[in-house]
Amino acid sequence: MSEFNADWWTANGSLAQPKKEIADYVESEGFLVPRRLSDLDEVMWHTNRGYTVMVRSEHPEEYAGPSGLFETHTTYPTKERRADPANSIIMDPFISETAKLKRLKDLARESFRVTHYADLTNQSLDEFVDKLSFSYWEAIRGTNLAVVADDAVAGRYHVLVSSIGGFSRYYYEGMVVNEGGETLMTSGESKLGPEAVKKIIGQYEAIRNLPRFNADNCPLMEMQLDNQDRLWFLQYHQVRKFNAPSGPLDPSDFDAAEGWQQAEFARGQIEPSTLKTSLWYPDYPDLYGLPGSIVETLPESDEAAISAQIVAPLSEILSRRRKAFVHRNGFGRLYDDMAAHHFDRSKWFKPQASLALNRDQGDALIPDEIAEKTMTSMIRDGRMARLVLDFASDGKIGFVRLNPDSPQPIDTDF
Repeated sequence: MSEFNADWWTANGSLAQPKKEIADYVESEGFLVPRRLSDLDEVMWHTNRGYTVMVRSEHPEEYAGPSGLFETHTTYPTKERRADPANSIIMDPFISETAKLKRLKDLARESFRVTHYADLTNQSLDEFVDKLSFSYWEAIRGTNLAVVADDAVAGRYHVLVSSIGGFSRYYYEGMVVNEGGETLMTSGESKLGPEAVKKIIGQYEAIRNLPRFNADNCPLMEMQLDNQDRLWFLQYHQVRKFNAPSGPLDPSDFDAAEGWQQAEFARGQIEPSTLKTSLWYPDYPDLYGLPGSIVETLPESDEAAISAQIVAPLSEILSRRRKAFVHRNGFGRLYDDMAAHHFDRSKWFKPQASLALNRDQGDALIPDEIAEKTMTSMIRDGRMARLVLDFASDGKIGFVRLNPDSPQPIDTDF
């Protein structure tokens, strides 16, 4: 069963440039979308006249696949902000448009995230990067928003707020709200009031219900709230479809005396299940004394994951396959991180269900002796040992424990 329902775009759209093509459609339906420029010469012209322009990646896999693999390059109307290689290329008046595009693709080709993703998905790096193009958007000053409708609780939404020069010079906040604009949980100070949140949810739902989208899906939609309180559409990215639970969990079935911990926050639904989970994939195996990378190929199965340092390309691929994800550092830290990074959003929203434990619960879930045993196995054998979790969530409450009937960790390779 697919994690989201097909829509007009998956059935009929070429989606060579998913951000721009969908933005063109949303704009045609009467919504504000930032001005798109035609080429890099126009980008340079506007930048030299005081505008900030975003050079955004466009790839066919970005609509319903990974997010955050490619960089967005921003041009600024001040020379001090042009020190990075991409800006130097874009703003060079002596390089042709064709040569600039080739050099920007070369930068992508040299990126670890891109090369690793191509390797893991058995794609030719050159063929994968050849499908990359760019669209050029006038930047809107204000507050960046990412909104996701909850996929198990109707009328509940996740709003991620990132403000640079809006509320304050770097402000991040993650909120869980209802359709009336009421904040149910927040990681910050709730600088967006109920009326603003209600307006944001209203626009999200209006776009979600446009004919070319499937309203049963719960996409991640990116918007910009400008300094005049106008909302601008930026992106629609597939996450999951709505999947209501069969019924509420009964907390009395999950006795703390038997090792169960009730999560601080839950999203997604999954019937009580026993899942094999990965504790760590080291980003840099050499730091752990491992004989080479353990993430050169995809594991045959990866039912769940526990928050850890995980290489982004691997996580982007596996997040959609996972039944469960456990975050061990608390709701506040999780939602702040998601407001700032695409990578953290995928880990949380793309598995079937996810639980956030507070730090004390996270430490208690994996006792020190088990964590040490797992690391010892990895360092000794250069492979991943697994843990076995019992896991349940109805979207409102969730429970997790180490399975008491299994050795921890299981001494198995991928």
